Amino acid sequence: METVKLNYWAGHKNFGDELSPYLIKKITNKKIIHANQKEINKLIALGSIIDFNNIYSKSHIWGSGVLAEDFINPHRLLPLNKIFRKNYYRSKIHATRGPLSRKILTDLGFTCPEIYGDPGIIVRHFYTPQHQIKKYRIGIIFHQTHQKLIDENLELLNNEGIKIISINREGDSEVENFIDDLHSCHSIFSTSLHGIVIAQAYGIPFQWLKIKHTSIHRDEEFKFKDYLLGINTPPQPPLIIEKINKSTIESMKKFNFQSNNIPDYRTILEAFPKEFL
Repeated sequence: METVKLNYWAGHKNFGDELSPYLIKKITNKKIIHANQKEINKLIALGSIIDFNNIYSKSHIWGSGVLAEDFINPHRLLPLNKIFRKNYYRSKIHATRGPLSRKILTDLGFTCPEIYGDPGIIVRHFYTPQHQIKKYRIGIIFHQTHQKLIDENLELLNNEGIKIISINREGDSEVENFIDDLHSCHSIFSTSLHGIVIAQAYGIPFQWLKIKHTSIHRDEEFKFKDYLLGINTPPQPPLIIEKINKSTIESMKKFNFQSNNIPDYRTILEAFPKEFL
């Protein structure tokens, strides 16, 4: 069976990282082999995984994003073999998650088409959720860094009829189970970017949620704004909560969601690198 070398974050088994091999397998119908950042001739797709090693690995970047504005240091020294063959080692950019990531790359001298979007929006082309009946008024997706907050308030959340959707997933079946769980909810609050990406892909009203005094990354707003700008959705400020109690739950139940325009995934799908088909 033919293979695709794919770079994705394999350190933690969570939905956003597992979605990358799931989706590339669907698109190419080939076996996926994990590739590290320094390997050449690989595919770099979903996630905030554009870094110094990847952009100089003679690879293909499709829909990836930068983690933070200062994450790539243009003054970092290149290995000697890359100083003399810098252009040869440049990766080819087919699409980026959003315009903020694109600007960082163009400032470094890369040629980047103005094609934006997290490839996660394509998943609805390949998977139809099993749960068509909305069982829950609200679903909340917490990033892994908020696990303690979930554990401390699980009984209250369950008593209020709120669906807690775990982002801890491993394997193709769990990717689909996550989408099923999300689709069982009328609306979604998420501290995880890919919770928002999938909610929007399936037309489910969503709101970016932020927990006060906790940080996912040093510049966690960057990737949310990058994604939303890339799909022509004006970035809205997050709903910030300090703790979970009856008051914050009531505010969520009364929250006025904006209309959710399902993004058109055809442009980014057409930009998929032909080298891997």
